[in-house]
Parts: sequence; structure tokens; C-alpha cells
Amino acid sequence: MFNAVGLKLEGDHLDLSYHDPSSWTPACAEFESPNQWFVVGDPDSGPTVMLGAMPAFPSDLWFDSHFHGSDQFRVVIKGEFLVQRRRMKAGDFGYQESGMPYREGVSGSSKEGCWMFAMHGNWRGARSTRVKSDGTFKLPPLTENQLDRWAETPDDPCWWNVPGGNKGIVALKTTLGPIRGGFVWGTVDDTRNWRPLAEGVSFTAGLFGLPQTGPILLTVKAGPDRVAVPAAIYGTEIVCAVIRGSAKIGDKLYTAGELRIQSAGVPVDAVVSGPDGVDMVFLIADRRQRPKPSKDDPLFRQWQETIESLYSELSAA
Repeated sequence: MFNAVGLKLEGDHLDLSYHDPSSWTPACAEFESPNQWFVVGDPDSGPTVMLGAMPAFPSDLWFDSHFHGSDQFRVVIKGEFLVQRRRMKAGDFGYQESGMPYREGVSGSSKEGCWMFAMHGNWRGARSTRVKSDGTFKLPPLTENQLDRWAETPDDPCWWNVPGGNKGIVALKTTLGPIRGGFVWGTVDDTRNWRPLAEGVSFTAGLFGLPQTGPILLTVKAGPDRVAVPAAIYGTEIVCAVIRGSAKIGDKLYTAGELRIQSAGVPVDAVVSGPDGVDMVFLIADRRQRPKPSKDDPLFRQWQETIESLYSELSAA
């Protein structure tokens, strides 16, 4: 399933780019930060992806402390983003438990602005509950296009169909070690505890959202001219977003800040890194849909075995 305001996923894929957010929707009139939301995977409990292209600000800008009814993931592609006391730089990423109160904002040191790729594992839990009015910028009510807009109260009707209510269900498991203080942090600049996928290719992985239908997310680092992900067919949508470097999928080149949304059930060509390698996010929207070979590919069996072992390992953790 694919659902987004102003977008359709027709044919085999849809391309989006932070370099041209002109059709994206501002959060509100007072905060002209282009955002693009889309939902993939299971219609009732699949993940939502938020692409945020925030302009430069003269000083740090904080939003009120709040929490969401779903596990989350975010990665910075350009600039800096503030989460708690952490200044996330380009290439930094983190997972966060559902129901974990936190404060976030945009760094004033990002003179070029900030690009962020963020996810909620269950789109119904994207709504936020304000904990404290302690932000430097008082965000007014967000538009209906913004799935993370404030819910008025913890017993708001929007939570009636969300497992766990406004705090959601914590179901976060990653290959990066234990959750500390509600977060798991990583960066593409330090891959010492990443897993090998093939020669010159390593990855981390996380399961989050609802245990039955939530997504599996991989951050992948590949050296120059490597098959980062082999060709396959998935019975759900696939999202591939480049953080650094470049990669080709078929004849299409993707550079930092560009992403591809692949239709469910349609073969996707191998993701091949460019001459400078690639750091990227690879999302399988519904964990029930295992990869199947789209052609005779010696790397596919290794990929398939890796995915299966990840499901077993993370589900049992």
C-alpha cells in the first residue's frame, strides 16, 4: 500500500529528491519547512516516512517536549539536527522507543539547512503528545497533511485504534546493541559493530513498529562499485534513500538526498554503488514479505539468508 498527499505510485517506482521540495507541504504557515509524508506497507499498521527539508535558522530552534505512539528512526542527510543533548550531523542516525518523551530541534549551525529522513514504524502512532511547553518556537497546530500533528489529549479519539494508545507499543530491536535511555545511536562514520553483507559491504538493521507487520530497516555502507543490495522481488514497497555517495538502480543514478520508492511485487534491479561508494537507507515496508529472486544472481542467496537470520535474531531478542 502507498498513500501520500499529492503523490501516486504508478508503474514500478517513484523518485523523490530533497533537491526539489517545491511540491512538498509546509508544516504550517509559521514554519515554512517543506515536508513530504508517505505511508507504505500494511494499510492499518505500516510505517510512515517523513522527508524534512528545513531551512537555515540564525540560532538553535527547539520544539516542545513530546512523545509519539510508535517506535521511530531518523537519519540526517545534510546539516545538523538536535535530539535531546545530541547534535546529529550528516550520516548520524538513531532509533527511538515508542512513548519516550524527548525534545528535538534544528541546529542554528546548519547554515545550509537540514535534510532529515525520519520514520514511524506504525503510521497510526505518528501523532504526538506534548509533555511540556519548553520549546523556543511555539509550533501552532499542524496541517492535516502532517501525520505527527499534536493530539489534544492522551484520550483523544485518534488513539482508539492504536495498539498501546498514545504511548504505543515498544517493539524495537536492532543489531547495534541494547537500548539505552530509550535510544540506539549509530553513524555511517563508524562501522566497527556493523555486520558484513558481502565483500566491501556492511550493514545495520532494525525491526520496529508493530511486531507482526512493522518494517525492517537497513543502513548499508558499500565501497566503490559494489552490489550493495542484489536484485529481488518483494511483496511490499521498498524505499532506498542515499545518504552519501551515489548508487545506480538499473540505469537510474541516485545521489545524496535522492530516493526511490519501489512498487510492491515489481522486480527491483540491484543497487550498485558509485565510484565513491554509497551510504544509504534500505526499507522493507512489511516484514512478512521476504525477498524473492528476480533473476539468477549468486549474491541473492546470501542476501536472502542474511535477511532470514536477521528476522530470527531480532524477533527472538
